[in-house]
Amino acid sequence: MFDTIVAQSTPSGPGAIALIRLSGKFVRECIAKLSRFMGKKTIASIASHTVHLGYIVDKNNEKIDQVLFIVMDGPKSFTGEDTIEITCHNNPFIINAIISRCIECGARHAAAGEFTQRAFENNKISLIEGEAINDLICAQSEQALKKALAQVDGNFSHYIAGLEQDILTILAYCQASFEFLDQEHDFAPQIIEQITALLQRIQTIKADYPMQHVIKEGIKIALVGSVNAGKSSLFNALLGKAQAIVTDIAGTTRDTLYGSLYQQGAFWTFIDTAGIRVSNDIIEQEGIKRSYQAAEQADIVLIVVDSSRELHSSEIELYHDIAVKHAEKSIFVLTKNDLAQKTSAETINTLFADINNKHILSVSSHDAHSIVAVKNTLMQLVQKIFDTMQAPFLLSARQYHLIEQMEKVLQNTLPLAHSDIVYYELISKELQQALEHLSTLTGKTVSTSIIDTVFRTFCVGK
Repeated sequence: MFDTIVAQSTPSGPGAIALIRLSGKFVRECIAKLSRFMGKKTIASIASHTVHLGYIVDKNNEKIDQVLFIVMDGPKSFTGEDTIEITCHNNPFIINAIISRCIECGARHAAAGEFTQRAFENNKISLIEGEAINDLICAQSEQALKKALAQVDGNFSHYIAGLEQDILTILAYCQASFEFLDQEHDFAPQIIEQITALLQRIQTIKADYPMQHVIKEGIKIALVGSVNAGKSSLFNALLGKAQAIVTDIAGTTRDTLYGSLYQQGAFWTFIDTAGIRVSNDIIEQEGIKRSYQAAEQADIVLIVVDSSRELHSSEIELYHDIAVKHAEKSIFVLTKNDLAQKTSAETINTLFADINNKHILSVSSHDAHSIVAVKNTLMQLVQKIFDTMQAPFLLSARQYHLIEQMEKVLQNTLPLAHSDIVYYELISKELQQALEHLSTLTGKTVSTSIIDTVFRTFCVGK
């Protein structure tokens, strides 16, 4: 049905072994041209779902590498097609030579996500499960990993199948109403009850969608403040390495810098931003603009204040604006507490008295204990973020949009059922539209362009 495709399925970089995957109708014919098996076996005589030691050879029958061949005939394979995986030594020259040899023997290089797309097109997985595979690969937290794995196993697909069955039940009530036109039998109460329950279940699915990026991508923590407030020193101390350049020259950091730590089962990405001040320098102005954007997009904002000097009125106004706008996610961090103090926690409480429940920490980037205190406070805030997330599934933007459309359709049916004259035919029409949204969600009736868009975001070897 499909031509044979090949790609490396393990990430590039240091490691003992790499895996190269081939899938397609003529995969055995391709392997026959480039393989030599131990014991004079041939690929034609090898049974499916077995593993064999052998060699990849070039066109001159010279050995490229000793490998393991994992043979899986369709339809009992991930793609549903004949599939052979080659485990070779993880050397880029060997990997490229094997892939080039496969292409010489009739395969072509796989497109991004093409293996998973073939699994979907061969009805091995639903579109929802296909998207979950990408979430599983890209997971940046333990929560994302668990939820993505559950969706790969079909939990979300089963949930959607339940919604579909509920809609079909409501349609059955509408159909029954047509059968009892001459009798005084009112099915509206059952329809209203079922639709209301459906809408509640949809709300459960949608819960916390705006914050799901935290589960998928990890926590973003932005360090913002005026120039020379000690942001870069704090950034380096939190990361435990000198990643940002630190000098006494104002405006040294002109662009946002990123650094990550793995904490509490999630990646924390620290964002060191340009110092905010009035500047005529075009490059510095762009950096300041990005500082505000970083604060907007961050899950936690560290408002960094130099405690070794008094705050200017312009700085007070700046910090106040940021603290008010991001009150729920901000922490004041007073740096340089190893120097004489001119701005204290009491000063912050007085200057920003209108901001309730402020977190205020005093640190020195040279004192490991104070850095630990910052991390402990961050851990508490991160845990609160995760504790408030009750959504059972991770939704893609595509899935969320379709669920919203289905929700609107169901909301439109309620007035029809509450009317003095129940319009069963109109309710049926609306419910058919809701079923269409569900079919698009699972991939039963999705267009080719949407399928291509979904799988284009995958890595090549998947």
